[in-house]
Parts: sequence; structure tokens; C-alpha cells
Amino acid sequence: MKNRKSTTTFASYRLFMLLKILFENKATVKDIVVYLEKIDPTNKTYSDITVYKYLNSLRSMDFDLVRDEQNRYTITKLPYTFKFPKEVLSVLKSINDYTSFIEETTVKNNLSNFISMIKKRLNDEDVDYFEHVKTENITTERVYTQKELELIKNFERNVKENFKICISYKEDKSTVKRLIVSPVSIEYKENKVYFVVSDSAKCKNIFLELEKIIEIEQLPQKAVFQSIPVTVLYEISGRLKRRYVLKSNETLASSTEDTAVIINKGEDKDKLIKRLIGYCDLCKIISPKEYKEDLLNEVENMLNLYE
Repeated sequence: MKNRKSTTTFASYRLFMLLKILFENKATVKDIVVYLEKIDPTNKTYSDITVYKYLNSLRSMDFDLVRDEQNRYTITKLPYTFKFPKEVLSVLKSINDYTSFIEETTVKNNLSNFISMIKKRLNDEDVDYFEHVKTENITTERVYTQKELELIKNFERNVKENFKICISYKEDKSTVKRLIVSPVSIEYKENKVYFVVSDSAKCKNIFLELEKIIEIEQLPQKAVFQSIPVTVLYEISGRLKRRYVLKSNETLASSTEDTAVIINKGEDKDKLIKRLIGYCDLCKIISPKEYKEDLLNEVENMLNLYE
């Protein structure tokens, strides 16, 4: 009788340890077998059937078990939940959003795992609130690497001395491109840094992200273009067309009774996009293509705030 009681007690212990492992991690049946044999003081051998019995025991107690494509099991929700104040949920969501700005992998993963374990303890109402609550825009002071600081200093010197440069940058993970251009300026937008360069061959300015730049080499030739204003064409219609007043940097390309095409040169991209959004369906960008895409993205971001 004593041995039977001891066996039952240790079986319960194994079940609780399995619960702990699946709550914090993902594990295959093989992983679970190895783990059970490791914690068994008698070095007993366990079969897959035994593991499935333990998994079914957890399911019978209303633990949500999920198996992914790699046949790894994990617990996604506990049968017992905690009620959190809305203020706490908002803070947790802010922490969750903040992790996207963290570059150190261990810290990033630890915070993500912490939030994941908290979410498993939330009731359905709190989960829904957590998923949809809007947090303030999170911005953090950017920390530059030594190489980035050297690239910025190098670029600023070439802008000042007005020399052409050969700049190497990553177009994607496997492709490196080299451009011979004239340096124009550095733009800082939120946590992004862009080197603005003038490509005389294509008669346009190019914005290159600092993170993608590999090397900058100064050339003996003097820079030809300091800046090439971007030309944007957009069409206005209806009542907007009738009351629209051209800006100092705009000219009229064409006009009909109901519509007009405006040529805009050199206006700040962000300011222009925000101004055109205010015209709603009475305005549409004709070119360039990237301005059309940026306007659509800005509208989509605004709509997401009200979902």
C-alpha cells in the first residue's frame, strides 16, 4: 500500500512538472520522454503512450494544448485565469510594443516570453482588451554603433566638402549595390536615419537607410547636384478643384470642367502626404508611384487606429 501511494504521488509530480514545461516552452513527445526519464529517480523508461496519457489528463482538466507544425506541444491557456485592471493591461501592451525596439536578443526574448505567459493567464475579456488597446507611439533614443557614427561623420564631411562619393549598401540580404552619387543631407525621422544622395544619371534624390550602408568612399570629382526637387503630379476634382489655390511651388498642368492636374515641386514629402490626405476622395496622386503607396499606407494606419 505504501509503494502504491508513493507511485501515485510521483505520477502526480510528473504531471505537474509536465504542466510547467509545456506552459513555459514547446516540446515534442520525444522531448517529454527524455525529460520524464531525467527526473525519474528510478531511471524508468517511458513510452510515447505514457506521454499521450499525461497530455490527455491535462486536456481533461481544461488546459488548452496546441501542437504546431513541428509536432511540438504547448499550453496556450490555463483553465483558471486572473482579472487584471485595465491600467495594468495597458502597461503590459506598452511593454509588448516596446520589445520591437530592443536589439539585444536575450532581453527581447525574455520580455516576449514574459508577456506570453501573462496572456495565458488572462480571461477572454482581458485578452480581447489587450489585443485591441491602443498605446501611445513609443520612441526611444537611438543608440549608434561605432561604425554608424563613423559613416555619419564621413557623410557629413563629404556634404561639406562637396565631393562625389561611391556608396555601397545592401539592397536586400544577398545583394550589395554601389552608387556614384552626390551627398545632399542627412534626415532623421523617428528612429530612422537616412542619407539623402543625388543621382545625376536618374535626376532624382535617393534616400538610403543608415542600417543598410556598408561603406562610403570619397571620389576626386566635385558634386554636380546638391539637391533635385521631387516632382509630384496629383489630380483634384469637384468642389476642391473650384476653390483650390496653387501654392508657390505648384503649377497647373491641365484642367477640365471637373478636374485639374497639379505639378508640385520640392514640397516636403511628409507634409505633402498629410495635406493631400485631407482632401479625401477629391484628390489622387498620379506620380511618383512611391508617393501613391505612402499615401495609401498612411490612410491604412489611420484606419487601424479606429478598429
